[in-house]
Amino acid sequence: MFLASHANKELRGYKLCISFALLSLILVQVVNCILAVEPAYSMFQRSGALITVFGVLAEFYSSRLQSVLYGTSEIDVAALEYVKAQPKWFKYRLQIAHTVVVVGTLIWGFGDLPFKYCLLYTSPSPRDL
Repeated sequence: MFLASHANKELRGYKLCISFALLSLILVQVVNCILAVEPAYSMFQRSGALITVFGVLAEFYSSRLQSVLYGTSEIDVAALEYVKAQPKWFKYRLQIAHTVVVVGTLIWGFGDLPFKYCLLYTSPSPRDL
């Protein structure tokens, strides 16, 4: 019973971090549309930092969950039953967290480039005027 409650606590933290990572992308854009303080590409790029932070926190919770379930050297029947009761995505939780960190880092580093190039190629050149 203790294992399941402790594992559920870690899994809840993991799900919360992944949810916040995805919501931060939308939330930052909505706040920017309301306040209109920065260009859209700048805020998109800054949301990559939040995605990365929440992805790292999800990795932390996933590793803690891993240690709760498989921390002992002996095979724990309760841990195996807990893992079998989880949905299919459960075994990919660490890969999902890694992907969120990589995508967040790419958005953080290069998130402004698609917008800048889109503006560059869609704006009229001086000789067209």
